[in-house]
Amino acid sequence: MSLATRIFTVLMAIVSSFGSGCLSRQVAQDGNNLRQAVDEMYTEQIMENLIRAHDKLPFVQVAYADITVQDNDQLGATLGGSQSLTEQLFDPIQRTYATMFSPGGSATRSRTMSFVANPVTDQNDVYEAYIKFACDPTLFMVSDDDPGCAAHIVRKQCKKYYWVPKEASQEFFNLAMTTTFLRGPEAAPPGAYEGTILSVTSVVKTNLKDGMPIIPTLPGDLTTAQLNLSMPVPSGDATMVAKLTDGRTIRVFLKRIPTRIDEDGKKVNVPDGEPTTAFSTRPWSPAATGYTELDLVGAKVRLYSNDFPPDAPVPAPKTLHRIKADLNYLRNLPNPIRR
Repeated sequence: MSLATRIFTVLMAIVSSFGSGCLSRQVAQDGNNLRQAVDEMYTEQIMENLIRAHDKLPFVQVAYADITVQDNDQLGATLGGSQSLTEQLFDPIQRTYATMFSPGGSATRSRTMSFVANPVTDQNDVYEAYIKFACDPTLFMVSDDDPGCAAHIVRKQCKKYYWVPKEASQEFFNLAMTTTFLRGPEAAPPGAYEGTILSVTSVVKTNLKDGMPIIPTLPGDLTTAQLNLSMPVPSGDATMVAKLTDGRTIRVFLKRIPTRIDEDGKKVNVPDGEPTTAFSTRPWSPAATGYTELDLVGAKVRLYSNDFPPDAPVPAPKTLHRIKADLNYLRNLPNPIRR
């Protein structure tokens, strides 16, 4: 094989090594990178809007569209070759050949992402949801110190930490989905359990300083309590809409109570979905919301279970028979167009 042929063969091998790989795998990887980029863009937008809403600064929601990612690959390879010949002129004549190769290569990739961002200006509910979430001290907190593991998501800005506590992760998820992806006609509201708050017990008040709980034994800004309802509801986290006796309507986030005291005075577990009349409130601020645990007693409530909604109502048999009879009547009507 000649030197030129060897050089060409090695050069093609180097280029093939840089350009090898499954195209479908690369396309899948590009798709994953694009999806992750979009997720991060929306997550950063949500946190930035919450921070600005909390600090009473104007903010805007944008909808991203026509997102594309373009990759530009450049491959290069170099190969140097040399050959030396040594001859011995005496008998017998000897010739010695020495061949040296010095291969090299390079590969670069540049990625360009482009998109269109359209401000949302005709959906007031989007901005109302941000403002309501940011102004609720139980959902969105600000502190001078890093909350660490107590935070579901946190951002640092201007030497302060803005964060969502782990207990509010479901509310943050709902905010993210309803302000970005779940836009459009409102779905039918889920069924609710209706009843009355008979009593409020196990009231605990917590003092706050810069958004961080301190001295839990002293009265303060946050309150938690156990609500005892007039109707059994499957055990699980839920959202309660209450009509107070003074006419106000409020929303309260509830957590399941994992244990209860049975008839023998023993503590027993309460499995998810088991009917119960006792729920625990998530911490709320009476100063910010304008109501205390005393205002909840006697309130009419509609409780929306996160995981165990009531079954959809089924029409009574009489109603079904009536609908069928009406249909038969309409079918038997004479057609005025028919001749």
